[in-house]
Amino acid sequence: MTEWLRENTESWNLQTVLREGDLVEQNDIDTGGGLGYGDQNCDSQWMSARRAMERVYGIVPTIYATATSPRLA
Repeated sequence: MTEWLRENTESWNLQTVLREGDLVEQNDIDTGGGLGYGDQNCDSQWMSARRAMERVYGIVPTIYATATSPRLA
Protein backbone atom coordinates (compact mmCIF):
# COMPACT_ATOMS: atom_id res chain seq x y z
CA MET A 1 0.00 0.00 0.00
CA THR A 2 2.80 2.44 0.75
CA GLU A 3 4.23 1.87 -2.72
CA TRP A 4 0.80 2.72 -4.20
CA LEU A 5 0.71 5.90 -2.13
CA ARG A 6 4.17 6.83 -3.34
CA GLU A 7 3.27 6.25 -6.97
CA ASN A 8 -0.15 7.97 -6.84
CA THR A 9 0.22 10.91 -4.42
CA GLU A 10 0.43 13.46 -7.20
CA SER A 11 -2.11 12.00 -9.64
CA TRP A 12 -4.71 11.57 -6.87
CA ASN A 13 -3.76 14.91 -5.30
CA LEU A 14 -3.31 13.25 -1.91
CA GLN A 15 -2.69 15.83 0.80
CA THR A 16 -2.45 13.63 3.89
CA VAL A 17 -2.60 9.94 4.75
CA LEU A 18 -4.33 8.66 7.87
CA ARG A 19 -2.82 5.39 9.00
CA GLU A 20 -5.09 3.64 11.46
CA GLY A 21 -4.75 0.20 12.87
CA ASP A 22 -1.90 -1.99 13.92
CA LEU A 23 1.59 -1.40 12.60
CA VAL A 24 2.79 -4.75 13.94
CA GLU A 25 1.05 -7.98 14.82
CA GLN A 26 2.65 -8.46 18.23
CA ASN A 27 4.77 -6.06 20.24
CA ASP A 28 5.92 -8.46 22.91
CA ILE A 29 7.39 -11.64 21.42
CA ASP A 30 11.10 -12.42 21.46
CA THR A 31 11.00 -15.27 18.95
CA GLY A 32 9.01 -15.57 15.74
CA GLY A 33 8.53 -18.68 13.71
CA GLY A 34 4.92 -19.61 14.15
CA LEU A 35 3.30 -21.03 17.26
CA GLY A 36 0.42 -18.65 16.70
CA TYR A 37 2.69 -15.62 16.90
CA GLY A 38 3.63 -15.03 13.29
CA ASP A 39 6.94 -15.41 11.51
CA GLN A 40 8.77 -12.40 12.96
CA ASN A 41 9.72 -11.34 16.45
CA CYS A 42 8.59 -7.91 17.62
CA ASP A 43 11.84 -6.11 16.66
CA SER A 44 11.71 -7.58 13.18
CA GLN A 45 8.05 -6.55 12.82
CA TRP A 46 8.87 -2.96 13.77
CA MET A 47 11.76 -2.87 11.28
CA SER A 48 9.42 -4.12 8.53
CA ALA A 49 6.81 -1.50 9.42
CA ARG A 50 9.43 1.22 9.37
CA ARG A 51 10.76 0.15 5.95
CA ALA A 52 7.23 0.19 4.55
CA MET A 53 6.40 3.64 5.94
CA GLU A 54 9.74 5.13 4.87
CA ARG A 55 8.49 4.84 1.29
CA VAL A 56 6.19 7.82 1.85
CA TYR A 57 8.43 9.93 4.12
CA GLY A 58 8.86 13.35 2.54
CA ILE A 59 6.22 12.57 -0.08
CA VAL A 60 2.91 12.84 1.76
CA PRO A 61 2.27 13.79 5.42
CA THR A 62 1.12 10.79 7.43
CA ILE A 63 -0.92 10.73 10.63
CA TYR A 64 -0.78 7.61 12.79
CA ALA A 65 -3.95 6.94 14.76
CA THR A 66 -3.96 4.24 17.40
CA ALA A 67 -6.77 2.59 19.26
CA THR A 68 -6.84 1.56 22.87
CA SER A 69 -7.41 -2.09 23.54
CA PRO A 70 -10.74 -2.71 25.30
CA ARG A 71 -8.74 -4.62 27.92
CA LEU A 72 -6.78 -1.49 28.72
CA ALA A 73 -9.64 0.98 28.68
